[in-house]
Amino acid sequence: MKNAVHRARSFFIAPILLVLSAALSSCGGLLSQEPTPTWTPNHTPTPTATLTPTPTLPYTEWPVAVSESFNEENDDWPVGEINTDLVRGTVAVLGGKYYVKLTAKKPVYWYSFPTMEALADVYATLKVDQLAGSKTAEYGIIVRAGDTLQYLFSISTLQQGYEFIKFSGDGESLLTFPTNSSKILIGEPNRIGVRALGPDFTFFINGEAVDDARDSEAPAGTVGIGIVLHKAGDWIEITFDNFEVRAPSGN
Repeated sequence: MKNAVHRARSFFIAPILLVLSAALSSCGGLLSQEPTPTWTPNHTPTPTATLTPTPTLPYTEWPVAVSESFNEENDDWPVGEINTDLVRGTVAVLGGKYYVKLTAKKPVYWYSFPTMEALADVYATLKVDQLAGSKTAEYGIIVRAGDTLQYLFSISTLQQGYEFIKFSGDGESLLTFPTNSSKILIGEPNRIGVRALGPDFTFFINGEAVDDARDSEAPAGTVGIGIVLHKAGDWIEITFDNFEVRAPSGN
């Protein structure tokens, strides 16, 4: 288990001059070509045997790798008081939920991970409920986290917005533009999800796919919870629940 804090900068309020997961391709036209001569085979090809594809389970039916309902405190998730030069607060398991209350001393990115093995392809879901705090606070699911790189799909309930961020040794890169979505419920819990399949990521809010991104820098890693507070004095009181990670067999 692990939790830590790092300095962060604002994303929802920053100018949109940020790194995207794929470069914009230039527009192209059609090229005129001479007609290709018709090829006439001089023999009858041998029919190819029909192969029966191996059934593939949908991602929602992948085996469960990690599941946590937070019904009781355990050693898999860090809890306790936090007081660093970046943030102060409390993390606890209360009322069947993972409860976090933080106040930033500087811009901060806080994260928490359960005890688990690194996985490549995953479908991770989590219920989040912001009880109080700053309007610009963001929080969500971290996937493919390693020592120097991790991805965060975050929502801001009070702004009804989401984004996908890559944190690495080179800084932070925004892999989707900050986007508003009416799928995010204000004043109610929201269930969010991330599917990571090879270099492709798909994002879900309350059961509906809302966006996708592509990045191949981190092929595998652990899954966790992240919070971004953008400036000193920003704070949040939030609960997390029903954390689940599914992964295909042989992952």
